[in-house]
Amino acid sequence: MQSILVDQRNFKVMGPYLADLMKNAPYTGVDIETHNGNAHAGIKKMNKGKKNIFDIRRTVVTGISFYPENSPAAYYVNLNHRDIQNRVPFEEVRDIMTAPLWIIHNASFEKVMMRATYGYDFTNYIDTLQMAVSAYGPDNYPLEKFLSASLGEMGKFLPAIAKEFDTWDGQSELTPAQAELIGQVCGKSSKAAHSYNGWVENIAFGYGLKKAVKSFFGYEMEHYEDCLKNSEYAKKRAFILSTKDKKYAKYKPYFEEEPHMGHLTGEEVVSYGADDSYWCVQLFKKLTEFMEQNCPSALPAFFAQENRMVDIFSNIQIDGIRINREAILKKRDEERLNVARTFREIKRIFRELLPFPALPNQAMIKAEPWYAKNWQKYRQQIIDFANSPDYDDSPEGVMQQLIQTNGGTSASYAEDIDLKKNRGIINLAHYMPIRTIFYDLLGHKILKVKGKVSSGKDIKGKMKESYDKESLESKLIDCLNKISQVDQVCKLYLNPYLNMIDPETGKIYPSISSELATRRMSMSNPNGQQLAKRGESVYVRGFYLPDSPDHVIMSSDWNSVELVIPGELSKDPEFVRCFSKVPYDDLHSIAAAAMLDMSEEDFNMLKHLPESQTELHGIPFINTKGEQLTPAKFRKWARTELGKGANFSYAFSGALSTLQEKLGWDDQTHWDKVDAYRQRFPVFEQWRLDTIAFACENGYIDLPDGHRRFRLEATQMWADVMQQKFLRQLDLPGVRNFLRKFIKLIQTRAKNQSVNSKVQGTAAALAKRSMYNLEQAIRAKWPKSMCRIMLPIHDEIVTSVHKDIVLEYNQLVRQVMNDHPWLMKTCRLNCSVSMGRTFEPFDQAKAPYGQIELDEAPEVDWLPKEAWGNKLSDELILKVLDYQFNIK
Repeated sequence: MQSILVDQRNFKVMGPYLADLMKNAPYTGVDIETHNGNAHAGIKKMNKGKKNIFDIRRTVVTGISFYPENSPAAYYVNLNHRDIQNRVPFEEVRDIMTAPLWIIHNASFEKVMMRATYGYDFTNYIDTLQMAVSAYGPDNYPLEKFLSASLGEMGKFLPAIAKEFDTWDGQSELTPAQAELIGQVCGKSSKAAHSYNGWVENIAFGYGLKKAVKSFFGYEMEHYEDCLKNSEYAKKRAFILSTKDKKYAKYKPYFEEEPHMGHLTGEEVVSYGADDSYWCVQLFKKLTEFMEQNCPSALPAFFAQENRMVDIFSNIQIDGIRINREAILKKRDEERLNVARTFREIKRIFRELLPFPALPNQAMIKAEPWYAKNWQKYRQQIIDFANSPDYDDSPEGVMQQLIQTNGGTSASYAEDIDLKKNRGIINLAHYMPIRTIFYDLLGHKILKVKGKVSSGKDIKGKMKESYDKESLESKLIDCLNKISQVDQVCKLYLNPYLNMIDPETGKIYPSISSELATRRMSMSNPNGQQLAKRGESVYVRGFYLPDSPDHVIMSSDWNSVELVIPGELSKDPEFVRCFSKVPYDDLHSIAAAAMLDMSEEDFNMLKHLPESQTELHGIPFINTKGEQLTPAKFRKWARTELGKGANFSYAFSGALSTLQEKLGWDDQTHWDKVDAYRQRFPVFEQWRLDTIAFACENGYIDLPDGHRRFRLEATQMWADVMQQKFLRQLDLPGVRNFLRKFIKLIQTRAKNQSVNSKVQGTAAALAKRSMYNLEQAIRAKWPKSMCRIMLPIHDEIVTSVHKDIVLEYNQLVRQVMNDHPWLMKTCRLNCSVSMGRTFEPFDQAKAPYGQIELDEAPEVDWLPKEAWGNKLSDELILKVLDYQFNIK
């Protein structure tokens, strides 16, 4: 395809010609090029690493390309490239943009940047990125690629696999070496090239334009980095920065910036830029064909649901979210001091627990190769840290205390100090020093998860239970938990938020997308999906503010939607009994009764038994910590830990492994509990098995909204092909033994994903349709200054609402979110709403402006006692509003 540059030299001729082409074409591909060189300092700081965050208010659109369908060429217009004299003002380009329909890959980006830069919006468009998401999953691949692909990097493990699995019988617990190999190849979250996930990623269709074009057309598009690298600016910069000739030193200030599109001329970009508009049109036609052949019902679902969401996603990003910067700075200073004090406490405990035994821990030698090799190194780090100096609570002292450690905590809290010159002694967030502390210094019995030594959050909890609460060991685990929590909060929230806040508007501008395998919505820069409702980081929600001081944040989501959906789809009578009416009956109690081998009546009777009673029908009222509980407290514990835990664990895994790990069940107990759950909900279990059987037979499952999720790994064909790939490269008993585990793990995962896709994919459709319908209803009633959707968090819709329309909005959002007759025929959705002047859950002392549940009133003295725990009337909602705006 020919690429033609349109600039000031030929625009008088080419402009009208191009306008005519676009006007008469059925659709036109469009793509923009940008540069981020003017980003504010915080974003530039974050982008020094692997991040690529756009400052949408300062991004420069350097050029725009057009490909009218059936045109003899693709055209690239110079808007802001280095050859200033050749630029065309956008006001002139706007006049030629006459296409009746735009084809755009990642339309949300184009829409946001064009609106932010020029106030121009693409209104009639098809987003081929979202179209690809409707057509296939992120881990789907062309069948021919799957059949022909070699093992790639996975193959390098075959000699070790053959050796380690040579005598494995398929039943015995894995040795550490075997577990490590399984983890390297089958790791659930690994994307390494040597893992199965990495192998799939290499052959997957892909959502990015370049990868999708390569998958469908075999054409290698030029990459952004190559376009920059081949430019005159990049070549001159490389020379100037590398030369030792002093006569060129004066030019170095002109070449400080990394190359970006603003450094290139129109001629240098035309071929690269024009290519995108051409290929997004070709991809549109190919995806239409693909969906008609492979998932015809997904095409109308895309137009009715997915494509519509792009407007909402782009609106959220360009409007931004107000953030309380002062609150973040205050919290950072508090956490700096807390962490410094925690370090001092850890060192004190270390000094009391030292010295180490004379010999290294033999169990660790066998279990952990890194320990066998470096046990002296990690012991010495602990000793050196224990004996390092302590500092006071002054800002300078706190900083000196922080940089005694390495890792995220010191990097986040001591970011103004050159940590390369102030190298810490130990990383208290890294698993190697932590395991040396637990299993060597403390001498605790090694704890494993799936055959591998572990030191994660749940392991720390189990370990703590084995010590007296007042022991040094228990206090040390508490301190290390605090460090881990703070480390996570630092990485996810405090510094990223500070860096992303626009210095002029006080807002962040998150990007919303829908590219997950389940098609659920996600958020980045920052990731609002990580905002916890409970725990140590809950205060982060308090940084989020409504659009203006006279607004509140109103949040709405469905109760138990991930159980209501299986109830609707399976028609299990127990699920239907609970969810076919509002308020719901208690499914968690039914499941808890099954876990305890009790009748539902006996379980519910527990809350009425005398406090002195210690058992019922031989079932002691003791929790997993061995604590004796009153009957009522035992019921509450069992409902949450056993009932709720079983419902969510079983629905998405077909087992209760999460509960087994948490509660310490042996395998026999675990499978007995699984059988009890299946017997209590037999219709649900049959639906789950039928869903899996369909996926195994067909390699896909269909969703109620019309989409299809492909899961080839569930089929016998996949297992046969993968076995052939491995054995073709090395056919030895050890490899065959390994394949029994490998195939079972991947296929079990695929079967569970089939059920998950059915449930979570349906939840995604509910959330998107609700957001779209709510947006239409809001715009029909109020201007944006009165009411605006701020962001989605999973299935939760968060909105900024003027205080004068709270009652109307409360009624509207419930009506919209509960009204889905296309899906809900038997069970009922039940939307709950909360309200606050920040997004943090309400706490009268810690978060008095936080979210108050309107369906479950808090126990506060300014509400009547009869309202506590119940749904608030309109009168009491206004009382809540009055409280939040008049806190003394």
